[in-house]
Amino acid sequence: EVDYVRAWSGTATGGGPVSNGSTYRFTNKKDNKVLQESIEVFANNSTGRYVNAVPSNINTNVQKWKAVDVGSGYFRFESKSSNKAVTESLEVFSENADGRYVISIPTNTGWNSQKWRSIDVGGGYHRLQNKLSGKMLTYSNEVFGGNSDARYVIARTLNTSWDSQKWTIDLSN
Repeated sequence: EVDYVRAWSGTATGGGPVSNGSTYRFTNKKDNKVLQESIEVFANNSTGRYVNAVPSNINTNVQKWKAVDVGSGYFRFESKSSNKAVTESLEVFSENADGRYVISIPTNTGWNSQKWRSIDVGGGYHRLQNKLSGKMLTYSNEVFGGNSDARYVIARTLNTSWDSQKWTIDLSN
């Protein structure tokens, strides 16, 4: 008996181009915007910050993420600015009931919501899949914080045709 079957295109790479202790920038294929830790507080949580996507011409530590190997092909990505980890929130994203906010919060080594794996989808792009939910890191169409150049980053169920779920993973210093 099978409860459900989840399928995706691509190859689970057991970390792909990611290696423990290295620092990366993630750029989305859809709009060429970079994953960034915002300064805006998440939902009245003084320790949490939104993660968003912004133009790539701002090369600061809020756009750089250190990979920490947490085993079984998964990594935790910690902001070079705050050492907080990219985390799938349990809060439903306003755009779609399937979506969840992606935030940065203090590291908790036991939380699967802070564990991500890279799936090679070809052409230099990867999907980042969350261990807790199986959802993919996704660039949203919804404008972030009134800034027309910024977008929310959320976790959503896989859609193989969406460029919004494809990221380049580039070494940074």
